[in-house]
Amino acid sequence: MLDQARRRVTQHGWENVELVQSDAAHYAFPAQVDGVISTFALTFIPDGDQVIRNGRRALAPGRHWVVLDMAWPEGWPLWVRRLLFFLPAYGITADVVRRRPWQRVQEAMEQQLEDVVRKSFWMGFFYLTSGRQSR
Repeated sequence: MLDQARRRVTQHGWENVELVQSDAAHYAFPAQVDGVISTFALTFIPDGDQVIRNGRRALAPGRHWVVLDMAWPEGWPLWVRRLLFFLPAYGITADVVRRRPWQRVQEAMEQQLEDVVRKSFWMGFFYLTSGRQSR
């Protein structure tokens, strides 16, 4: 994936993109970044809440942390997962559903950031949440 990303960066001439291979929970973010975005990753990181804390420390005042990720719809019983045979292809296993990482991410966002907003869509299988670093 990094090779694909490098090709895109080169193809588009983006000079403000730095690609890094690292354990996200222990990554040393540069100081005073303008924003942090995570797309479809924190569900699969056992300590996604630590990633939120690390990223928040790096954010410049007033800047945003945005997460787009997968979740299990609120109130849906686990047995329904067996009917949705395609989910394991996307990494949504019974273990992931039981761990409920999206709840840990949301709690970390609410504890670490201000003005946290969450929006669920596609029947609750996906969510977008964002929060702002205090000024």
